[in-house]
Amino acid sequence: MKKLASALLLLAVAAPLVYPQEAYKLPSITVTATRFETNLERLPDPVVVLTSDEIERGGFDVLFDLFRLTPAFSLKRTGGPGQWTTVRFRGAKAKHLLLLVNGVRISDPSTPSDDFGEILSYLDTADIERVEIVGGPQSALYGSDAASGVVNVITAGAKGERRLWLKTEGGSLGRLKASGAAAGRIADLSYSIALSGERAGGVLDHEEFKNKTASLNLRYKVSGKTSLDLFGGFLDAFVNYSHWNFLTFKAYPDPRAYKYTKSLLLSMGIEHEVSKSLSLKGRLSFNRTRRRYDDEDDGVLDAEDNVKDYPLKAHYKGTNLQGSFQAVFKPNDRLKGAVGLDLLRQSAEAGFEGDLWVGSGYLSCHALLGDSFGLSLAARFDEHSISGNSFTYKLGGAYAIEKLGLKLRGCVGTGFKAPSLYQMLNPNYGNEDLKPERSLGLNVGLEKKLLGERARVGIDLFRTEFRDMIAFESLFDEQGNWIGGRYVNRESAETRGAELSIAVAPTDKLVLETRYSYVDGKEEDKPLTLVPKHSLTFKALIGLGGFDGGLYIYRVGERLAFDREHKLEPYTRVDLSLGYKATDRLGLFIKVENLFDVDYQEAGGYRAPGLCVFGGAKLGL
Repeated sequence: MKKLASALLLLAVAAPLVYPQEAYKLPSITVTATRFETNLERLPDPVVVLTSDEIERGGFDVLFDLFRLTPAFSLKRTGGPGQWTTVRFRGAKAKHLLLLVNGVRISDPSTPSDDFGEILSYLDTADIERVEIVGGPQSALYGSDAASGVVNVITAGAKGERRLWLKTEGGSLGRLKASGAAAGRIADLSYSIALSGERAGGVLDHEEFKNKTASLNLRYKVSGKTSLDLFGGFLDAFVNYSHWNFLTFKAYPDPRAYKYTKSLLLSMGIEHEVSKSLSLKGRLSFNRTRRRYDDEDDGVLDAEDNVKDYPLKAHYKGTNLQGSFQAVFKPNDRLKGAVGLDLLRQSAEAGFEGDLWVGSGYLSCHALLGDSFGLSLAARFDEHSISGNSFTYKLGGAYAIEKLGLKLRGCVGTGFKAPSLYQMLNPNYGNEDLKPERSLGLNVGLEKKLLGERARVGIDLFRTEFRDMIAFESLFDEQGNWIGGRYVNRESAETRGAELSIAVAPTDKLVLETRYSYVDGKEEDKPLTLVPKHSLTFKALIGLGGFDGGLYIYRVGERLAFDREHKLEPYTRVDLSLGYKATDRLGLFIKVENLFDVDYQEAGGYRAPGLCVFGGAKLGL
């Protein structure tokens, strides 16, 4: 098996060197890191953009797996598809990373941390145009949660271009999936719709995952200067999860442990171009997540280890209702900015019922000074109905030396994470006196173009400090017996590191890219958990006649488990993908995950899937 895998690996790398294809240059992409489109060449922030082409080539089906391409993410999944997931970005916790879909906040206020939870394992990529990842505190633009960075998932949208495709795939772990999309235009109404359905098994007995997703984009051109848009997204996920025992630090099959998740996102917007230098935008959004746990008591799950089941029946509901108004101004070609107002209402049902309001105002500007210097600044004020007010800022600059193909950049910013409804209002553990968690981040970097823009090198150094972090404090009586607990502000933390990226297209239609991440830090003078100091991703995108393929190598270093006693061993995982254009309308594809059948763990006590092979077909109509 290993000899065969080595031969396939050698063929994947060598083939494009023998058969040159059309010229390929690394693109320059505009991003929304300023809350309006800005050319990447003059942006001071560290930005990674993952496109639909990247998704298609690599066969990445959910957002969680797509994040493997960026080693700044530390990923944890408890087994196979759809199981419990956790991510840490640049060493910070998931609650410090803001997830947006088309600029709309995605979170579940009924969770203790009010973060996106397992949504990353359910968000299908069928309708994604690109994913923009911005490092460093971004609360000056987006408010709470953007304390370490922002992920903005941008869907394909309604552009009026006709397309219709169907896709089926299946393979290891009993996985079956069908998806499709349609788009077009009817008079002044542009539309696109995408659907997907999937089911799969897992690593342990009884593990199962089912997921259905749908997305709809509509855009209506009222006049030459006014347009309306509507986005709707829905997912319905079911997971049979396994039981984890903290004494044995091991997972066990649990036949009747079920989790049901339903999430709905609706977003309506209007945009009016007053003049060439001023446009107005308004948006109203609704996001609700329901979770239900139904775990019957199965008695003894493992007789040898004497592990017993812990039955659970619970239901949670979290809702975000958001309204925003934004004015984007562009008085000349060198200055662009935005002023805006945001209003957010959050409510939760999680053994209690509660709600809160947040009102915000912000200013964001980007200016070109001369031919080489770009300056960005942003400031925001948030008024929270329970935890008080927050002021955040961001300032950055980028200097380009065109003759050398060199760009120097740096930025500093502040961020915060507001206490969640659960942390403030839970009748057993809540504390309404909690203060927001605060962050201060600094990033400096450089980018260098080589070989006539066929190659780029990027280096970033970052440091983020956190204070007033919220932790659970246990309470004991005079005899030392536990009598409860509550949430308090007591912890501090810091993360620091370096990121290196090298991308080159040495021959036609061959792209080689490697990304390396070094992350170190501490939480209350203790080392970070679930975060490797060293991680690396290498990919080779290739072309050969009607074939397109990719080679992906993920190297993840040693990590501390959450209990700080166990260590997760380093591992190297190799994936391959290959697509063949059989006709103008029919494409065939195959993907191999964990090619060398490496035995590794992303979560302590949970074995990750071994060698998996998936294949399918895509038909364009």
